[in-house]
Amino acid sequence: MRRPWARVLMAFMGLLLLAGLVPAAGAQTTNILQEQIDENQRKIDAIEQAILDANAQASAAGSQIAATQARISGIQEALGESEQELDALQFDIESAKVTIEQATADVFQQEVTLDETRTEMADTRVTIDDQAVELYMLGGPRIGFALNFDDIQSRALGEEYARGVLVSLEELLSGLTELEQEERDLLASLEERRADLEAEKKQLELDQVEAEAARALVLDQQARLEAELANQRAVLVSIEHEIAHFSDELDAFAAEEDRLQQLLVEAQQVGGNAPSILLFPTQGRITSSFGYRLHPILGYERLHAGVDISAPSGTEIFAAGSGKVIGAGVAGGYGNRILIDHGGGLATLYAHQSRMVVSVGESVVAGDLIGYVGSTGLSTGPHLHFETRENGTPVDPLNYIPPSF
Repeated sequence: MRRPWARVLMAFMGLLLLAGLVPAAGAQTTNILQEQIDENQRKIDAIEQAILDANAQASAAGSQIAATQARISGIQEALGESEQELDALQFDIESAKVTIEQATADVFQQEVTLDETRTEMADTRVTIDDQAVELYMLGGPRIGFALNFDDIQSRALGEEYARGVLVSLEELLSGLTELEQEERDLLASLEERRADLEAEKKQLELDQVEAEAARALVLDQQARLEAELANQRAVLVSIEHEIAHFSDELDAFAAEEDRLQQLLVEAQQVGGNAPSILLFPTQGRITSSFGYRLHPILGYERLHAGVDISAPSGTEIFAAGSGKVIGAGVAGGYGNRILIDHGGGLATLYAHQSRMVVSVGESVVAGDLIGYVGSTGLSTGPHLHFETRENGTPVDPLNYIPPSF
């Protein structure tokens, strides 16, 4: 049977053991939450990288669409010129048809005129032959009867008259012969002109066939480009949907990070007072201030939750205030980062380090070396990203750093 003092002693030792385990359990909880936050941050960074890649693909698709639209515009311009050329050719062909019809009519009329001239020439030759026979017979029955000559004098006069008629007829025949030659020449000219017009019309029709073939090729090319444009637009829509999906996931992970951050805040030291002044954490100058800005890599506006201090890689980083290291490791876009709890709900964060020299659970004093400047994580060059957080909410670090820095 145990003595009462023994039971008291056992109870006291149990309380001491429990008191020793509580801080350890609290530290373990803090570490687990920080690991969850770090893992969540890695997922956020992966999604942001996917959004970055998708935006690059969307930009490329947009450029392809613009180039295709420019090609279609050029084809439509060429198509317009082709249609104008076809209209002009059709007009020329119709004009050539009218001209050929007129030339054909002129040839026909000239042939009729030439036939009339030839008929008149044939009749004149017959008359001349008849008059020549009458003159040769010197008053034969037909002339004598026709002119009713009763004496020699009258016969002589009749003969003279007949000779005059013959001369006139021969002159007429000569003129008709010249007229026939002129009309033959004119007919030949008209025939040649009609042949030229026919050849010109045939060439125009060949040009029209070629122009229509060229226009068909342009239309085919336009159809193919429009199909390509439709496909490119579909790709762009798919990318935009993907970006929207990634954005929804990003919002979900951001909400989860806020929840985990709140749990981490609750696991931080609730006692003590937060320091009102912090040390400048490294040798360098501020190149980017706290607040919303266009993210240099992601390409959209995002809260810059701290300040960027430019410094060569390997520059020493010091604790801005005394406290306890509650996070030390790789954290997605932050790269190698350290998180120090200063009590009273205030914490500081040091990101993109090339190397860290403290670990979770260590206590540090303001000015202690904790790591070195680098460019790990989502960074464009060597610098220190420095944050101050009040109960998990980022605030401007310059609220705690004296102006002399």
